[in-house]
Amino acid sequence: AMVDVVSCALRLGKVVQARDAVQVFVQLAEYEASFLRPHIVPLAEAMFPLAGTPGVDTEAKHMALEFLITLAE
Repeated sequence: AMVDVVSCALRLGKVVQARDAVQVFVQLAEYEASFLRPHIVPLAEAMFPLAGTPGVDTEAKHMALEFLITLAE
């Protein structure tokens, strides 16, 4: 699904690609939140662990939190 891109990139050590993918989710949440409604649960389930996992790039953690906050707004 959509979040598999992020988890796969992180698993392969491709932090920049994972961060870019999360940025796309943030932009979707800002401009087309209705598109994400059917995917809210899997997206949130993917972003919470990303934001709290030790060793994950700090910028990727911030992007995950930004996504969750933007989605909540």
